[in-house]
Amino acid sequence: MYEECLNRAFSRITADSELKDRTLERIDNMNKKTMKRTRKAAGAVICAAAIGITTVFAASPMGREAIGGIIDYFASDKAREITSMEELSRHNEAIGESVSKNGITLTLDNVAADDNFVHVFYTVKLPEAFDTRTGYLNIESIIDGEIGISGNNNSHENYFADDSAVKGVMKINVSTRSLPDKFKLELLMAYDETGNDIISAQYMKNSNGERAELSENDKSGLLYISTDIDKSAVSVESVVKEINKEISERTEIEKIIFSPFGNQMVLRYDTRGLDEGGEAGSTVFNDNFALFDENGTCLDVLNTDLMSVENGIGRNSFEFLKADKNLKSITFVPVKITPSYEDMPVIRQKTGAYPLTYETNKYGKVVVTGIRFKDGEILIDYYKDGYVMYDPGFVLENDAGENAEPGGKFNCILYTDVHYETNSYTARYVYAPLDENGNVLPPDESVSADKLEASLTTLGVVENKGVELDFDNAVILDVD
Repeated sequence: MYEECLNRAFSRITADSELKDRTLERIDNMNKKTMKRTRKAAGAVICAAAIGITTVFAASPMGREAIGGIIDYFASDKAREITSMEELSRHNEAIGESVSKNGITLTLDNVAADDNFVHVFYTVKLPEAFDTRTGYLNIESIIDGEIGISGNNNSHENYFADDSAVKGVMKINVSTRSLPDKFKLELLMAYDETGNDIISAQYMKNSNGERAELSENDKSGLLYISTDIDKSAVSVESVVKEINKEISERTEIEKIIFSPFGNQMVLRYDTRGLDEGGEAGSTVFNDNFALFDENGTCLDVLNTDLMSVENGIGRNSFEFLKADKNLKSITFVPVKITPSYEDMPVIRQKTGAYPLTYETNKYGKVVVTGIRFKDGEILIDYYKDGYVMYDPGFVLENDAGENAEPGGKFNCILYTDVHYETNSYTARYVYAPLDENGNVLPPDESVSADKLEASLTTLGVVENKGVELDFDNAVILDVD
């Protein structure tokens, strides 16, 4: 088996027509120097379908020490940081339930749940005869009788621990629900040599949170685990503030949640009636905003996907850093964007001496603290100082002003890792070309760490000068 086949085996592939459109959206949102937003969900689809690789970021030594043997997922350097590992080590329940079928064993290892997220850690043991190039595995969940991943701001990470064992975690956003302290968690996995999506046909009738009922006959065709979870111990440390504050004609801030696993603001959208008069498929969004605490510190709003809302009620959750439950107030500031149809300017600096500071607009800066190199990978460590819109648009160049990404623009994928303990980030440019069969090729000598370091001499960041914080229409929210 090969690690690059992992997502081909474990990803839910969308319909061809939808996949084609979404695949065309490059992960690198500044490819054409526009202000188009990179969405993590779209990136996940590209990685799974077009590239077929899951690249993971090593957990820090401190994080692995804190976890110890509590959550085995983090025992490997391949594990990717998904939430505060210190909090996950403190607040998780060891399950250890397994089920086997057709030579495949699914084990539910640990569950860590609070009012924001349910983290589901699992292990899959595969038979030697299983071919990830033709076989298809699909893992899904049901939480308190409702489809697990149905809203926005979810993630699913996994890696090969060895040739036959896969370690994975689903980080499921439950902030838009009213999840009781005690609930039932169901973990499902299907195996189909033809690549058909068995699970979706059986219970994923829609993505609107309807009850997901499985018959005993349904369960017999799946690897199925059911267990009862109690999140009350973690909920004691959580604060849920019901806000219900209108910020525009069709958008309101419904609630803000502070919890050990993160902070989220839930926005509620009402698009009822927009389809009347020929506005079919109208969508209302409000994701252009800045958040400040009572001391004037700008909070980092994390980049995420968005769920569209068509002629009804919908919600999106926005995760933010640099705050905890002791916060007294949050100021919600709308952001005005002046569209530009010209190439946006790039701030360029020579690499080698750090930190490098880039003033992307008059409200904030990107501070690069260092650049690391691995075979086939460039890692840019940075943090945000003030308001920075979405993820920075980095530009990697050599002495001749040419692209210096591993393998070039079209053989490279950009991933952004969030470090919750330090409120910082890592942008990872990963070499990922395909052969004629669609398989990812391993790094060759042309993208060795030494050659990548020698090539990258200039690092640029795209300016976002066309943004204006609308303080005149700011809304102060009491969260004390």
